[in-house]
Amino acid sequence: MIRYRAQIKLDLTRAEWQIYDMPGADEAVVNLNKGLSNAINEAWQMIDEGIDYNEALRHINQCFDNYISDYDDFGLGDSEPCDKKGEIISIVFNRTLIESLTRHHPKNKKTGLNI
Repeated sequence: MIRYRAQIKLDLTRAEWQIYDMPGADEAVVNLNKGLSNAINEAWQMIDEGIDYNEALRHINQCFDNYISDYDDFGLGDSEPCDKKGEIISIVFNRTLIESLTRHHPKNKKTGLNI
């Protein structure tokens, strides 16, 4: 059996996320990096368990949305952080990459995994 154990650890700066430079922003960045890293790692685990790509992607987006609401004062709801999230996902949670990795996954036959 093939198992996928991707472990992503984001370490982006406040400037890279393009969030406001104000008191508490550094803590928001640390928590955002940790939260999005965890969400992506959980999504990879979901894929490994045979969950549909779109459902795993929804999981990432829901987790990010939770951080937006927690840290909205720092501009996380602005387009720049959301665009950065999309850029990160396109690199580390790329549908084509996942499709190639899971093509022969034994659970595909059982669950009808549709990537």
